[in-house]
Amino acid sequence: MSRANAYWMAACTSMLLLAGGCTRENTNNTNVTNNRVPCSVDTDCGSDQQCVSGSPNYCAPKTTTTVAVKCTAQSPCPGGQVCITGICVAACTSDSSCGPGGSCVQGRCYSGGTACGVANLVICTENANCGTGRTCVSGSCRASCSKASDCGLAQACNSGVCSAELAPATAQCQYDSACGTAFRCINATCHPLCSTDVQCGAHNFCDSGVCRADLRRTN
Repeated sequence: MSRANAYWMAACTSMLLLAGGCTRENTNNTNVTNNRVPCSVDTDCGSDQQCVSGSPNYCAPKTTTTVAVKCTAQSPCPGGQVCITGICVAACTSDSSCGPGGSCVQGRCYSGGTACGVANLVICTENANCGTGRTCVSGSCRASCSKASDCGLAQACNSGVCSAELAPATAQCQYDSACGTAFRCINATCHPLCSTDVQCGAHNFCDSGVCRADLRRTN
């Protein structure tokens, strides 16, 4: 047997273990040669890995630097991804990929069921999704805090983390008219109207013309 043929047989044996088959053509497959494991969400990967964008999406070490792909209604995400709070994220494929009690609906994970008023969109799955100084809690990004002023509108500082939007102990409003001309009454709290994030102050963002606490992911 020639040295070239011996080399080919050794390479083929290794490729069989990875791909379940071996031909000269599939040695150019980048997913095989780079030993990439396909995935849909982070939970498809190992504890020290994350699901990153690709063709298809694949598992990579959490230390890998990834650049978030931005999206809007006018600039949708590439195939296999969905837009969640302005960031392209790998679409889920089944309820099981959304974790215990989760539901996969049109590529997005929800917790707490899918009934109107009950379902919650899962915005993040790990702290790395939320950026510096923020933590992923119950599927949304919460800012770290030491006092209430560290948090956004209608939030409280509980155990060092800003809570989800809560109704105040004493209602600020019942109708929009109680808040003034440039506010909207949401969950008994007056929220300023806006056209840009800058108008909403720290820890908030402009959500469809109304300032709200920023629970969005950054990556």
